[in-house]
Amino acid sequence: MNLAELKRGFRIADFEIRPLEGQIIGPDGPVHLQPKSADVLMCLAAHAGEVVERAQILAEVWGEHAVTDESLTRCIGDLRHHFGDHRGDTGLIETIPKRGYRLAATVNPLSEVEQDVGATSAETEAQTPRHFFRSPGGYSVIGVVVLGLVFFLVDEFLVDLSRDDVSKETTDVVQIDGDRGPSVAVLPFTNIGHDVGNDAFTIGIHDDLITHIAQISSIKTISRTSVMQYEGTTKPIAQIADELGVTTIVEGGVQRAGDRVRINVQLIDATTDTHLWAESYDRQLTAENLFDIQRQIAISIAEALQATLSPEEQERLKKVPTENLAALEAYLRGRFLVMQRTRAGVQGAVREFEKAISLDPNYASAHAELGLATLFLAYSPFGNLSVPEAINRALPAVQQALILDPNLAQAHAAKGFLLWRQGNFDDAQARYRRAIEIDPNYADAYNWLAILLDGLGRYDESFVAFETAVQLDPMSIGAKFSYAGELIHRNRLAEADEVLEKLALIAPGFYAYMRGLRTSLGGQWANWLLGSLDSWLVDPEMKYPRVTLALGLAILGVEYEALLFKPAVMVECTQRCGLGTDVLRVLGKYGDAVTAAEASVAARPDLFATRRQLGMVLAGAGFDARALPILEEMWQEKGRQIIWNGAFDISAAAALIHARRSAGDESGVSELVEAIRDNVRRYRKAGLTVAAWDFSADYEEGLGYFLSGERETGLALIRKAADEGFFIPLNEAYLEVLYDDPGFAQIEERQSARQARERDRFLAIVCTDNPYAAVWQPAERTCERIAAAGGN
Repeated sequence: MNLAELKRGFRIADFEIRPLEGQIIGPDGPVHLQPKSADVLMCLAAHAGEVVERAQILAEVWGEHAVTDESLTRCIGDLRHHFGDHRGDTGLIETIPKRGYRLAATVNPLSEVEQDVGATSAETEAQTPRHFFRSPGGYSVIGVVVLGLVFFLVDEFLVDLSRDDVSKETTDVVQIDGDRGPSVAVLPFTNIGHDVGNDAFTIGIHDDLITHIAQISSIKTISRTSVMQYEGTTKPIAQIADELGVTTIVEGGVQRAGDRVRINVQLIDATTDTHLWAESYDRQLTAENLFDIQRQIAISIAEALQATLSPEEQERLKKVPTENLAALEAYLRGRFLVMQRTRAGVQGAVREFEKAISLDPNYASAHAELGLATLFLAYSPFGNLSVPEAINRALPAVQQALILDPNLAQAHAAKGFLLWRQGNFDDAQARYRRAIEIDPNYADAYNWLAILLDGLGRYDESFVAFETAVQLDPMSIGAKFSYAGELIHRNRLAEADEVLEKLALIAPGFYAYMRGLRTSLGGQWANWLLGSLDSWLVDPEMKYPRVTLALGLAILGVEYEALLFKPAVMVECTQRCGLGTDVLRVLGKYGDAVTAAEASVAARPDLFATRRQLGMVLAGAGFDARALPILEEMWQEKGRQIIWNGAFDISAAAALIHARRSAGDESGVSELVEAIRDNVRRYRKAGLTVAAWDFSADYEEGLGYFLSGERETGLALIRKAADEGFFIPLNEAYLEVLYDDPGFAQIEERQSARQARERDRFLAIVCTDNPYAAVWQPAERTCERIAAAGGN
């Protein structure tokens, strides 16, 4: 077998190997397989029965990157452990003394069905698909994620979106032009009979109709998330169309009585407020009739708008997903429940989708939605499943959806989401792109793709996808929040302000938080904290403003408050994203930080995030020998690539450079410096030029120059970043060469002056007629000391 065939999966004895999914599935179930161990196994499998020299394995697996034999030995030990060969009992991998290794087993490829449907339970970190406030200095900050068929806001984990087998090729993202031809928004349908029992049915019909129209690529169709904002509205049609960026509006109503259903629909030209088309459908209530009505409506709208349908689109519209009315009704109830954005809603949706499948096992859409809803249960606001549990439960439904309907956009999106959670980012991208190809108006697929691309360092592509998602879902809080952050970091502030104005109308809490970031530019750090407090005041249930306040207080040097500020959510974040140790690092309390990080690893040694956290804390504390193997693991496992919000960022690169030099290894420094410069080039290409407190391309480029020996060039860029408002961490041992440079003294002095100024400005507000007293009050000693000494 060649390498391409092996990557698709193979069998050895009683074990099924899935390299792309990072799995070994044996008699005791699936276990996670490290990428390098998978590569070593594929190398041996390609030469099954033959002796493979150690040098050959090192060359094929690690290429030109210098590693010791110990790396190979660890991988062999890892494989033997998974095979249950702790003492060489099974003999699957034989050691040939002084030469290498031999795979003493027959290798058989998986069938095509097995490749697509096989089970897995990859252990992947509980992560948020996106965070908007980055961490170039190594300080992780909470963010927001857009999930599901509606947005879900989750503020938990550090994103890990890098791996050494991730393709770095650029693939264009389809972009929707907001000014393109026909565009339509289907407003919420009226429940004509006013029977509350039919609400879910009416909403489901409306949602399904949007899905039908959205499959017509020549019509821009606004997402359901946005149009639901107008339920019961009295706004004029022209105003609604302007807010949603469309030229036409669809209105309608549903009446259900016994075994009959009546659906009234009209298409309105928003400019002239005239009817372009109207129809009433009165049919017997059957699944076939409901789907036929929706098909006729979609085709009639396309004809009225002079839009063309491709042959493929015509065929998709003819499909009858289920002939079982009870299954359809259960599916519609599930869609209604999953859109409620609550734990009870998502859990109820899972039950309804399961019911739909029990009534019609061939209902592909129900399988796809069950897979997505099940994956949502791995996020704490909606369930308590671990990521592996959610993957195991969702996988059969997702795979069955694809088998039943290979051209179902929902199924490809669900598969993409599943692969994403497994860490298979290449295939996840492909699935999202296929979903978008089938349904060019699939806003959530654009969101998920954007999040994924951003975490892979493909910042220009991710921005296009985010922009498209906002155009398709203009009233989505999550989409607008994401897009505003993207614009701010690109210094497109006038556009960001326009987005923020609209965000203020639909989500004042999120507006306040993002406004804090916007007004913190130029080194006005106090505004970031005040924005967090504003958002907390607007919505006391929001968690992430409380969490990020602890880090902000530490950055301003309000030590007592930063350490005191520990609501229950801090415990969760300390374990999951390392924010607690970040606060301690900023304050220079490395003894406590090491203890906390070690406790996290002891509690969850299987999570890469906790090991990363420990590695960075050890590096910051100056324990280079202990930090080095963890940092090397991060560098190799995460693709030897530096990414803004990935698992290996600029701080990790600086830490590894320092640790290698401390170990007397200067040879590996150049590749890290080049990776820093490559990341900066991607920043520049994507227009990421603004200096915020948490991000600066100039700082990263300057640090790369400085660490490579180009001192003056590096210091000039670092000084520019600091002057523009970037916060430089001052307590990291791996940056001691920077701190010790005479040219850095002035930079540090200026930053300290800014810190004192912003601290005083912040405390002057909260210590005098505190407007945030309803949610937070600084300790009396803090205000007394500030008043007396002008500092903390």
